[in-house]
Amino acid sequence: MRWSFFLSLVLTLSLAGVYWYEAGAHRCPVPLTYRIGTLDPSFNLLPEDARRHIIKAEETWEGPTGRELFVYDPAASFTINFQFDERQAENNAEQSERDRLDREQAANDQLIKDIESLEYSYEALVRQYEAKTAVYEQDLQSYNETVQRYNDQGGAPPETFTALEAERASLAQARDLLSKEAQNINQMAGELAATSDAANQQIDAYNERVGAYNTKFGEAREFTQGDYQGDRINIYTFRDTVELERVLAHEFGHALGIGHVEGTSSIMYYLMTEMADVPDLSPNDSAAFLAVCGTQVTWEQKLRAQIRSIIGS
Repeated sequence: MRWSFFLSLVLTLSLAGVYWYEAGAHRCPVPLTYRIGTLDPSFNLLPEDARRHIIKAEETWEGPTGRELFVYDPAASFTINFQFDERQAENNAEQSERDRLDREQAANDQLIKDIESLEYSYEALVRQYEAKTAVYEQDLQSYNETVQRYNDQGGAPPETFTALEAERASLAQARDLLSKEAQNINQMAGELAATSDAANQQIDAYNERVGAYNTKFGEAREFTQGDYQGDRINIYTFRDTVELERVLAHEFGHALGIGHVEGTSSIMYYLMTEMADVPDLSPNDSAAFLAVCGTQVTWEQKLRAQIRSIIGS
């Protein structure tokens, strides 16, 4: 009878212990040991690069909290996996289109600079032409007045007539040169108009492609780039290293037992929004962390960590 009671008590305590452990096994399981599991070569990501980005994601939580929350262990059962699927294929297509748009933007910027330079040269040429024309017209008027004065006197002396003939020839030459400059200005004006029209068409086409790009890729997306599955984090897709580190930090938050929080700048916001180059905890993120993990490691967290190290989960 006494042995039966003892065995019943041991069984009850064991079941209570298992329930206690399982109920809080995923609530701030710190320090969480992990290793890199699957790393699909389609990501073109070397193991040391993946490790570097994971460390930066760790620092997103460990820096502000001052706690060691994540520890790399090659023998850990918790894994971070990089699994390539159609989402990353779509991201690659987006990156390709974005690179194309960047190249077109650079070409458009250069085209605008070329047009501005052409406009500057055209306007300078027009100003020079107008100045030369003003001088020519003034000289022509002075010549005509001199000729008229001598005509009124019955004609110019031979030596004066010779000088006037030379001046007339010089004015004719200046007129011809002005005529050629006017032709050049008109030709340049035509080239400038044609170039501007072509540039406007090119820029309009670019803007249409930008609109199509924004419609297809520009909206904020839910966090489908990765997920937390209790014993692992899976990374499925990322646009760039900034997004990769934010996704890792987001999934690390879930691994700590933190759910989604409000605030578009929050690491744990449910949508993937515009990100800073260095992801940072928002006040909502910090409050959620404190609610789950507290201000320091508790004896329960230490005990669960010991049990995890023993059972390997």
